[in-house]
Amino acid sequence: MILENTSIYVISLRNAEYRRANTDIQMKTANLDFHYFDAIPADELSKDYHAALQKTKFLACNGRPHQLTEVACFASHRELWRLCARQNRNFFVLEDDFSFIDETLPTLPVIAKLPDSFQYIRLEGTKRKPARRIKTTTNVELVRYLKIPQRTTGYRITPGGAKALLEKSQSIYLPVDVFVRQVHIHEVGIYGLRKPVIGHSGNSIPSDIGDRKKVRGPAWARATRIAYKTSSAIYNGVRQIMLEIGR
Repeated sequence: MILENTSIYVISLRNAEYRRANTDIQMKTANLDFHYFDAIPADELSKDYHAALQKTKFLACNGRPHQLTEVACFASHRELWRLCARQNRNFFVLEDDFSFIDETLPTLPVIAKLPDSFQYIRLEGTKRKPARRIKTTTNVELVRYLKIPQRTTGYRITPGGAKALLEKSQSIYLPVDVFVRQVHIHEVGIYGLRKPVIGHSGNSIPSDIGDRKKVRGPAWARATRIAYKTSSAIYNGVRQIMLEIGR
């Protein structure tokens, strides 16, 4: 099945045989046409991405040193945003550790037809977050998150949303999932679904990035991380209020 004005891309390392086999089975069962996007390996990052990485700022904002694997993950998403903007076509972007939720699969074609004013729609479930229900003309219940969840396991993105994210990520100092949460930076509204389409495979498929929680930074970086989280929460809150009142 080909979705209306929408391409499906699954980010996956070329040698990720188990993950690709799992993806193939799910896509075949769901009868969905899709493309693999070969994820960029950490040891194949271009000079441009090494130059874009702000190591000191990353340390200060995240309280720990960067890992090249997460920079490569950011680069993979970013190159898909570039492709989305260039093709002027909506994309469903999935990481290869997603898992479809069977009872919600029929809603995927409906989501594909939602207006482009919903620039970024998370497909994944999350713990309960403050959110406001958005009325649509379909039977899909959208929410606008007031506190945006983390992770980029799956989402629909429009060319306009992709262009905005691409332009505002020319310097890299956050993991991609943390960057997407920063509405005050990119000004792309982040929406989600009352009934998610996908879940995250969790521990059943180990992360390619590694356990970021085990990476420790100096004491001063832990302090600056708290300051950054606090300030970004305030800026995000203000921007979300402005989006709510339609400015």
